[in-house]
Amino acid sequence: LGYELNTYRRAWVEDLHAQADLISRATAPALVFDDRKAATENLALLGSRHRIRAAAIYPLDGPPFATYRADPEQSVPPLDPDGVGASEHFSGTTLEVVYPVEQDGKRIGSLFLRAEHDIRERVIGYATILGVVSLLSLLLAGLVFGRLQRVVTDPLARISEVAQRVMARRDWNLR
Repeated sequence: LGYELNTYRRAWVEDLHAQADLISRATAPALVFDDRKAATENLALLGSRHRIRAAAIYPLDGPPFATYRADPEQSVPPLDPDGVGASEHFSGTTLEVVYPVEQDGKRIGSLFLRAEHDIRERVIGYATILGVVSLLSLLLAGLVFGRLQRVVTDPLARISEVAQRVMARRDWNLR
């Protein structure tokens, strides 16, 4: 279960990094040419991903250049302008990713993504599967060992009874 949880989280981070890479590449020219409308439209594409709750593009310094919010109550945090490279942060069911926006190999800004992941549902589903498989395995083991007891252990028990009677009565004809 722990392995599944770790694998799922890692896959979720990789998926969000892939989304961030696509959006940052598409939005870099808008950031260079100060086209807020194009940047906002690019971020609006994230609306098709229902788990992504908020996104923002930041220039190297200053407030967000463009934002997307699935819920108007969602906010985007101020970013550290000196932050370099991609980073991710889990907090409960929330994953936040900061990804560099680059043009010609030069960093020109950052992309922030906030997504909600269904880790609880995933764990419950996996635990249910694990429980069902374990129960079926135990039932199968009980059937197999019940049969083995009748085939192997019962004859040995009868031999043991005869041996005890032979020893108790000293009747060697019982064998």
